[in-house]
Amino acid sequence: MSDKLYKCAGLVTKKGKTKVHFGNDMTQRVWGYSRNTDVTRCDFTELPTAMNKQDAVRFLLSYQQFSSYDDQSLLLEQLMKYEQVKIVEGRRVLLTTDQSVATDDLIAA
Repeated sequence: MSDKLYKCAGLVTKKGKTKVHFGNDMTQRVWGYSRNTDVTRCDFTELPTAMNKQDAVRFLLSYQQFSSYDDQSLLLEQLMKYEQVKIVEGRRVLLTTDQSVATDDLIAA
């Protein structure tokens, strides 16, 4: 994984598909997406410190603005790309240094 650090992160819905986006200048990111007529959602937040993508997604998971079921599912799927995922007793479990988070309760298998 890249060592690049980002100062802002958020979710963008373009042509009905929502993705996680990262950047270093939130004003430029929001301005650029708001000019695109295909973008129906552009929710960014400043990160408390510069973070890599994995830590930024973890922060977004705990942020109230992204607490809906769809947002949480998308963020967990994204996080699974960055962290080790292991099957424990038939359930997908994220293995982190802090704690293990069962993801099957939040996203369909």
